Amino acid sequence: MTPSPRSFLRFVLIGLALPCLLAPIGVCYQALRITGEPLRFISQAKLAISTSSGKSLSPEAVSELIDRVEGFDLRRHALERTRALSPEVKECDIDIRATFVPDSGSLHLSSSSSEPKFSRAYLDALVDQLNVEGSTKRAATADSANKEDYGTQVVERASAAIQSVQPWAPAIVLGAVVPFVLGLIAVLVAGRIWVLTGSRATGPPPVPKEPV
Repeated sequence: MTPSPRSFLRFVLIGLALPCLLAPIGVCYQALRITGEPLRFISQAKLAISTSSGKSLSPEAVSELIDRVEGFDLRRHALERTRALSPEVKECDIDIRATFVPDSGSLHLSSSSSEPKFSRAYLDALVDQLNVEGSTKRAATADSANKEDYGTQVVERASAAIQSVQPWAPAIVLGAVVPFVLGLIAVLVAGRIWVLTGSRATGPPPVPKEPV
């Protein structure tokens, strides 16, 4: 039986309610996901990098420096220093990021954890440990046979940790658009299948018999 225009219109109206219902559900899910994540507090510090030649560090030297800052040994020593100098702070998982800015020749460090006091104390300890291990290090240049001396100097110590604010808008928009589009596609596909199934069920039109 071929669906009548009235029944097809009813199907379309009911089908449009599906994506309109899924969109608020997606928004609520994203809101709960964001609010359910633990708070993160970020502290930042900056070091000046100077070379014996007065030139900027080579890409190989920058990579070596960042690997050293984010490496296990330096972080382990920084944790031991934090425990010794700030035993009252609560330890937690912490992320360290290092970024070298060639224009200013500075190394920007940031720490992120769920405890603001620990973020700042640990980053301070990391900066101190970086200087304790040697004011100069041998850095490989583009030519592995040559070596270049570079030193670090503290420009800004660890700042007071501030709360990291996650952007709500992209997550909320994504939570609304994706379910709506998926629901709309499902309705269109179901409507197409319904129409094709109804047209096939009716079969070809009957052939009129010739009068005898």
